[in-house]
Amino acid sequence: EEEEEEEKKKRPSEIMMKREPEEMNKREEKIGDKYLIREFKKGDYVDLRIAVCGNVDAGKSTMVGVLTNGDLDDGRGSARSSVFLHKHESVTGRTSSVAQHIIGYDAKGGCINYENERMQKVSWKNIVEKAGKIITFIDLAGHEKYLKTTVFGMVGTKPDYACIMIGANMGVTRMTKEHLGLCLALKIPIIVIVTKVDLCPPNILKETMATIKKIFKLPGVRKLPFYIKSEKDLYTAADNISGGRIAPIIMMSAVTGQGVDYVQHLLNILPKKVNQEELSTKDTEFIIDNTYFVNGVGTVVSGILTQGTIKANDTLKIGPDGNGNFRKVQVKSIQRKRVNVNEASAGHQCCLAL
Repeated sequence: EEEEEEEKKKRPSEIMMKREPEEMNKREEKIGDKYLIREFKKGDYVDLRIAVCGNVDAGKSTMVGVLTNGDLDDGRGSARSSVFLHKHESVTGRTSSVAQHIIGYDAKGGCINYENERMQKVSWKNIVEKAGKIITFIDLAGHEKYLKTTVFGMVGTKPDYACIMIGANMGVTRMTKEHLGLCLALKIPIIVIVTKVDLCPPNILKETMATIKKIFKLPGVRKLPFYIKSEKDLYTAADNISGGRIAPIIMMSAVTGQGVDYVQHLLNILPKKVNQEELSTKDTEFIIDNTYFVNGVGTVVSGILTQGTIKANDTLKIGPDGNGNFRKVQVKSIQRKRVNVNEASAGHQCCLAL
């Protein structure tokens, strides 16, 4: 048993609670001396939240569109048009809100979003039903005037990791440094994706990479840049990124497809940062970030369950109000990833009908 425990510590794996063999799907993959084992039950999936930040026009929404829809960009914004929430975002080509999009992986590591040949759009419900792991992208604004919105998205959604997008042709800008500082202050592990490498001259790309390396050596950063050049590097990065010492760097083009497979594979093998099982045993705490009034349903609140568990028909206290008081409310129903569930545990992002 001690030898088995030692083996588990060496694996960059996501090992969930053990189920009965007939209830599980299981996949084991060997890369060198590393193993990836994922065990899950239907409806019980690994949920990772990844904040996508970086300077304006760095290709954040474009990357999210390419990963979630499976179609490469045409160089004129076709990929990002499918992920914008508002009309003015489509017109300007710039995100001004906090948008969330998901991508699901099955037991074999295949992407569920575009599993069919025609790459037809798959609903969130279908993704949740088939997924063993779900990545929730938090697409944040890059423009300076939306910095408060970006800070709200980074703090309120509690991401497990952050993807800092850097345009190869633009280099490291002031807003890139602001977002990097925010990730460091919140102690969020960082993945650097250098975009638009297809249209960047070699000398400019070399300067950009040198600048990134220089910034990571600064006393306030102190991260080791780890360049992803092979599939084996992905497993090494996934094994060490949670410690916060290294920062994987992937060069990508949403037009030619260079590096897209590396990004997909890394997302598939990233481990969960927080131990949800331990937090679920504590007193319930749900942080509200938005409130709605839905016709026929009533008051709905959305947010993150930071600790404890919530079940349908539970009675909770909500507050404080203007006088600092809390009032009792009953949870009528729970939705997670737009799907009705009976229970939510620590770390889950969900909506509660009160």
